[in-house]
Amino acid sequence: MQSHPFMIVSWTEGQWSSLELVVDPQSGLTRILQGIAESNGSAAASNPYLAFYSGPHGRSEPMSEYGTVLMFASGLGIVAHIPYIKQLLHDGAQCRARTKRIHLIWQLQEPGDELSVQDLIDDAYEEDARSGGYILQISTYYKTRPPQGPAFGGSHGRNVRYSGNLKPSEILQSEMNGEYDVYIQGKMERRSGRPQGDILIAVAAASSIRDDLRTEVVRLSMPVRLVELEFQPYENQRVRSWLRRMIHHS
Repeated sequence: MQSHPFMIVSWTEGQWSSLELVVDPQSGLTRILQGIAESNGSAAASNPYLAFYSGPHGRSEPMSEYGTVLMFASGLGIVAHIPYIKQLLHDGAQCRARTKRIHLIWQLQEPGDELSVQDLIDDAYEEDARSGGYILQISTYYKTRPPQGPAFGGSHGRNVRYSGNLKPSEILQSEMNGEYDVYIQGKMERRSGRPQGDILIAVAAASSIRDDLRTEVVRLSMPVRLVELEFQPYENQRVRSWLRRMIHHS
């Protein structure tokens, strides 16, 4: 018998009937699961397999108490942020969150690495649009070059692509100065002023990014809270080998 900790990317307010998990295949059981998925193709998603599970485990951060939530991710670290994004958008639509701005900053290796979770991000943008808040913005950094063609569906220009490595010092300085683009009356406009309320920085990224953030937070002239989420990806972790599966509860 083997036990494995998997990341949950689903979130629901009420009683859940299923959990969507993301697995980073290594060896043993996770490699076997990947082999089943690749050999069966789309049929693997519909074939049931019996599994015993416990959880969810770990702590949950009260992000809805903050006016601005900055989320730093690299590679597979994106999956640690997705449930929080879903909850913040839902609570915001119900007027149960103070959050007025969510900025996800995501470091990737090359074009195509984002495709494994593109549907989850599209869903988040659609939820944001339905509520009329338009508070979600995503900045994606590619170490090679950004992909060609349209960005995530429903983003309305709120997804910006960059070449190179993300620079925490520049990003934090812009946020602290209240300088960023917002979606107003059908278009993106540049604003300048104060940040939107208290600031939370959540990070699920490579150690080099976490180190830079710790250094920069100490230098800031205004108080912010830095939270390192329980799941942290390793350096230069690729995304394309992700394995997503649904567990149904009965």
